[in-house]
Amino acid sequence: LLWGKKKFDQINVFDKAYYETQKVALHLGAKAARVDAAGSFVLDGNGRQYGYSKLLIATGGSSRPMPGGEGLVHYYRTAQDYLKLAESFSKVQDYLIIGGGFIGAELAAGILHQGKKVSILMRGTQLLSNVFPADLADFVTDFYRQKGMAFITGEDPDSFHRNGERVEVRTKSGKTFDAGWVTAGIGLELEHQLAQSAGLKTGNGIVVDEFLETSHPGVFAAGDIAYFPSRVLGESMRLEHRDNAEAQGRFAGANMAGARKPYDYLPFFYSDLFELGFEAVGKLDSRMETRAFWDDPFRKGIVAYLESDRVKGLLLWNKWDNVDWARKIIAQQTPAGDAAQLERLLREKTTVSGG
Repeated sequence: LLWGKKKFDQINVFDKAYYETQKVALHLGAKAARVDAAGSFVLDGNGRQYGYSKLLIATGGSSRPMPGGEGLVHYYRTAQDYLKLAESFSKVQDYLIIGGGFIGAELAAGILHQGKKVSILMRGTQLLSNVFPADLADFVTDFYRQKGMAFITGEDPDSFHRNGERVEVRTKSGKTFDAGWVTAGIGLELEHQLAQSAGLKTGNGIVVDEFLETSHPGVFAAGDIAYFPSRVLGESMRLEHRDNAEAQGRFAGANMAGARKPYDYLPFFYSDLFELGFEAVGKLDSRMETRAFWDDPFRKGIVAYLESDRVKGLLLWNKWDNVDWARKIIAQQTPAGDAAQLERLLREKTTVSGG
């Protein structure tokens, strides 16, 4: 939307007629308040009861709020958030983004594309420093600077104040900055309340098994809130990306209908950062050992993320349509210790594909 690739009326996944055709009853404007797992029913905020034989909880979460930012700090997660931001473009010229993760980086690029002045306030010194190896994070941050992005690094916001039409941000170190619009992208606050009312096992999300079923039979969870075991990666995890949510929805629906199909899918995620872009598969953590294979340094190539002598993640940097290949490399438990073999596998891919 911010880059003009789609209009707002083009982003609906399904319209009302689709649900009617599929014989799905929509109860819009009603918020589930409690799940009675023993009685197999859900109560909404008005006390209305909905019975079920199988239940899927896909409540995800909401943007983590900034303490003290009520009425002063905006967020970017819902359609309404976009509409408010789009409306601001006619009257606001400078924007302050809090957070240097995916939301902050993507949102900042989109607003700068609108011809606005944008600053990013972040705790670290690099964009996406928790995902990219340090040299790539340095390159991306400098790339943003060359585009005109301003950075306020090594700072945490402490308080917010209205000053006429502007918002003043004071940091914990005592510095003060102001902007016409302040948006925070500092993570997700999970919607655990329903799961807890049902007595489900929770932790870093709602704990599910390989079939996406929770600790209570007949109750399933999917999407941002599901903490699931990844057979390929050999660990439990929770992912806040669209591809995972869509795939888990399909698997959960099938299993609720009796398929008993393990969620063995390896999700991918992607991002566009001006002309830079990537698709990524598996586990990507900047604390992991990495090996980069560049066609053009920091412009096009593949970064392998290694753990326990195996390739656990692949970053496809400006190399498109290679996600299935990356899944195969990870699923095959490709050894990382055999540097020559790993380089051959990845060099072959960088030579013959991508672009």
